[in-house]
Amino acid sequence: MLAVLIVLHVVQVRSLGRLGRISFVVAFIGTALVLVSTLWSVILLDRFGTTVPGLMFGLGLLGWLVGFVFFGIVTFRTRVLPRWSGLLLVAYPLVLSAGVLVEGPLILVGLLWLALGYAMWIR
Repeated sequence: MLAVLIVLHVVQVRSLGRLGRISFVVAFIGTALVLVSTLWSVILLDRFGTTVPGLMFGLGLLGWLVGFVFFGIVTFRTRVLPRWSGLLLVAYPLVLSAGVLVEGPLILVGLLWLALGYAMWIR
């Protein structure tokens, strides 16, 4: 996901504007914090308590949610990539944060990420 964010930023860098740059940074840092806190909890097995990884995960999740939604809006408005790619970036955190228990929407989101990768590849 971090690699996709970087590629999305590189592809659209000339059209992003200030909101695009800020939302990219927020989404990237949020995703990185979620990754680091998850790895911390898995590798260290909570030997040093759960306060720091829990705080990192909460802040990362908030940054991830807000950053992806705004980066998706900017991607939709710049029209550098297909418009559905911006909708995907907005829908992805909203579907996951809604607590959907059925795998169908998650499989659909995975297929849309695959389509987004293809759209960037041919670009």
